[in-house]
Amino acid sequence: MRYPIAVPALLCVVACRVFGVPMAGTSFERSADLEHFAGKGFHATADRAQFGTHSLAWSFGAGQCLEVADLRSLSLEESGIRADNPFPSSPAFVMSVYNADPIRGSLRVEFNERVHFDLNLGFKGWRTVWVPFHEMQGRAPRPGRPFQVATVRFVAPSSAGTLWFDDLVFSQYVDDRYPYPGLEVPFIKGGGVGRRDHWMPKPSSWSMLEQLSIPKSTHAQRSDFIKVSDRLWLDLFRQSPRILGVGFFRGAFDFGKPLKFRGQVEPIRYRLSLGGDPDYFRLSDFGKVMFFLAREYNTTREEALAELFARATEYYLEQGWVAGSAQGTTFRLGYCTRELYTSFFLMQPVLEKKGLMGAVGDSMRWQLDFGGVLDSAQLESNLDYYRTQSAGQMMSVFLAPGLDRQVAYLSAYADHLSAALALADGEGGFKPDGTAWHHHGHYPAYAAGAFERLATTIHALSGTSFCIRKAGHANLKRAFLAATIYSNPFYWGLGQAGRFPLGGGIERLKTACLALALSGTPDGSEAIDPDVAAAYVRLWGEPEEREFAGLQLDTAAPTGHWTFPYAALSVHRRDNWSVNIKGYSRNVWASEIYRFANRYGRYPSNGTVQILPDMPPEKAGYTQDGWDWNHPPGATTIERPFAELEPRGPLAVFKSRETYAGGCDLDGDGVWAMKLNEGGGYSIGPEKRRMSFPGRLKARKSVFCFGRQLLCLGSGIRSDDPSAPVHTTLFQNGIRKVGDAVYANGKGLLLDPLGSGYRILDGSKVVVVEGSQSSPNDTYSLRAGKGKKGASASASGLFAKAWIDHGPAPKGAGYAYSVFPMTGTTNFPALEEYIAGLSRLEILRRDDRAHVVLDAGNGTVAYACFEAGKVGPGRLLAVSAPCFAMIRPVPESEMLEIAVANPDLNQRYNVETGNYEGPSRETVVELKLSGNWKIHGTARAGAEPDGDQTRLRVRCIDGKSVRVEVEPVAAPPSLPANSAAP
Repeated sequence: MRYPIAVPALLCVVACRVFGVPMAGTSFERSADLEHFAGKGFHATADRAQFGTHSLAWSFGAGQCLEVADLRSLSLEESGIRADNPFPSSPAFVMSVYNADPIRGSLRVEFNERVHFDLNLGFKGWRTVWVPFHEMQGRAPRPGRPFQVATVRFVAPSSAGTLWFDDLVFSQYVDDRYPYPGLEVPFIKGGGVGRRDHWMPKPSSWSMLEQLSIPKSTHAQRSDFIKVSDRLWLDLFRQSPRILGVGFFRGAFDFGKPLKFRGQVEPIRYRLSLGGDPDYFRLSDFGKVMFFLAREYNTTREEALAELFARATEYYLEQGWVAGSAQGTTFRLGYCTRELYTSFFLMQPVLEKKGLMGAVGDSMRWQLDFGGVLDSAQLESNLDYYRTQSAGQMMSVFLAPGLDRQVAYLSAYADHLSAALALADGEGGFKPDGTAWHHHGHYPAYAAGAFERLATTIHALSGTSFCIRKAGHANLKRAFLAATIYSNPFYWGLGQAGRFPLGGGIERLKTACLALALSGTPDGSEAIDPDVAAAYVRLWGEPEEREFAGLQLDTAAPTGHWTFPYAALSVHRRDNWSVNIKGYSRNVWASEIYRFANRYGRYPSNGTVQILPDMPPEKAGYTQDGWDWNHPPGATTIERPFAELEPRGPLAVFKSRETYAGGCDLDGDGVWAMKLNEGGGYSIGPEKRRMSFPGRLKARKSVFCFGRQLLCLGSGIRSDDPSAPVHTTLFQNGIRKVGDAVYANGKGLLLDPLGSGYRILDGSKVVVVEGSQSSPNDTYSLRAGKGKKGASASASGLFAKAWIDHGPAPKGAGYAYSVFPMTGTTNFPALEEYIAGLSRLEILRRDDRAHVVLDAGNGTVAYACFEAGKVGPGRLLAVSAPCFAMIRPVPESEMLEIAVANPDLNQRYNVETGNYEGPSRETVVELKLSGNWKIHGTARAGAEPDGDQTRLRVRCIDGKSVRVEVEPVAAPPSLPANSAAP
């Protein structure tokens, strides 16, 4: 038997007694490793292996023992756990084992004669297990505590057999999230019972699926089932592939390597016993090859392709990808199995002919925890589940044995998905305002993938007895159409981008939008949903198959004002442009900063006012190279060197302790405001730690949006850092040449590179800068001195930007400026003429208690009331709580139209997660109005006279704008001469 030469001692923790160093792990690539083993019937062999070329074969008799001595454990550092890692880790034992035939009984694995676990041997093929010591029997350590391994003893069951061991790591720290239960180690994490981890296959769920009673299906159900199958097939196999040939596919497979996904390999210190990185066939690559092979076979029907697909499937199963197998972990497995599961669906006849369909179907349903659809306790709405697992679950139904079972499974799946989609008050999913939540925040980047998969699923099920029920379908539709509002035309802007700051959008959703439109209306009354169809035509034009021919669709660009309270976001749209205004609070995070993602994203929700024209973001000048992370448009920020702007820790998902961030809308106009407070809050990362940003920046910010203009106000701006200036940015855009932005000195007018105008109203000092600027890539950490592959420490670009300079450590600074988006003008006389044609906006109040603005054109007074108490001027005299209000006279009547919103979602605090979450609870906001008024029509409000005033009590929930019309009880009293109307 030949073995490779010894690797350097620093790389190899498998050093043996010869060097006087205990062994920490082995892949049996060195003959000296066997000196640590004692017992009968064991030898190294090249017959089969996982990593490397050898394994250890042990032929045992009943109750025999194999002992391993002179061992050591890996420290946190040796385990590859970073000192700043926020997720808890614990020592665990790692092993791969091969069984040629199932054996009755268990293999007991004992450590230091102190703790042990039992490995069920009723399996065939390879298995990998990760077993934390704190989950073993005996005198187990507490989670996270070190466990020094000196000896291991394998105790055979009460029957003879042979096992092959490989890739042992006797004790290393592993992230506590990763080890998963399987039928061979069902005790891990208590079998997963009660745990909301959608990645985790749960033995309890599998048991529920096995015990499911299968009723006799009806003729109608069977007919509908075939419709769903045919429709799904067409959705997944739309076009003929390029023919690659059987030779290509034979060369693409490498059955001599272990089949793993990255999450199984990277956390484990295999390389220390191998002397280099482990070599394996990536499951994601395997899945892509299988998908292309399946498409080509369904085009050519070449038998050699079918044989190769069957051979590859057998290899997949032998490698341990079978029902009940833990594989150590399947954490985030769904990211790399989309093509693989689709290939199995497309190759059902071949799998059935080869006798493989049952095992493959069971494998899919196990990995996707299909049994969980039967457990109401596991019900949750999760964007990761929707985009990576839900469609695979449906496809696995068609690989079940017998039509009755397939019908029962599809019914259970459809019921579960209907219920999950209808949830609007959980930790994730789709909220009542249409925002899409993940990681405890509005996250369109995750929603896009969910929309893709869900639209295909809903379309496949539509018009059948398995269709998604009205509430779930309507909730998804609301979220999908909301994405077409806060994106323009496809880009959704800085403040909503999470940890992907200058990228992302809905352009990829063309196919999904068509599928959702063809799924019909949520109530089933129309075969084509006109709202979704109109959005499709507006964004992508008429579909190629002319599915919408004859429909009368409103495809005009959206016009109006939308408030998304669960994102502290308002969107104002006119013509083909949009303005996204973004804040944060205790309910909504500012941004998501990861170790190598969005490293400088401290400010994207500091009251950003970002103009999104009808063009790609790159053309609008929102580009990464050279982007100044200190100056998002509209944001009030402390300017810092990028190395200081980057947080010290690996994760920062900051929420303030303020409840005031959101907006209100009325008849297409609106107001947005926030209490900006960096002085005290918390990060909702896994450590749930208290947090504040250096400088402790605070401000009261508002934006009043009327027609084609915005009025931006700031007050109470303060910072305690005398070394760094505070800025409120007007714009920042990439440019082709210097001179693309201009400033009219003395008149307070500016034009940005997009043709948007700005007028400074309070004489604030404005700085305009044009030229080349450099910045680090958001995936590069200056503190760590490294980043993701390809990320640069510095890149440059040509930009124009402008800001109001509040100076260092301001105490009560403010600003007032108007924005005129996308005027189409290129010079100041034309801009002045454009502004003159707009309604006059008057600032009635701007202080730390309230910002109040009058639109003189229609008489609307909009209020951002930061505090309870007296307000004014105008009809609104006082409020009982911080809120928003808009009061507008109804034309040709004495009535008033009022909109009120309480931005405090009033959610319960969850001590375990460190978040305010769950359903919004109703609050009553009382407004004191001058004059005597009564409710006209019906409303979520009541009116009560109070002398010559009225107490208007409005029931608020979900941060929504509540509309109320009031009419005078008697002739309204005249207002004082110095008061504003109405």
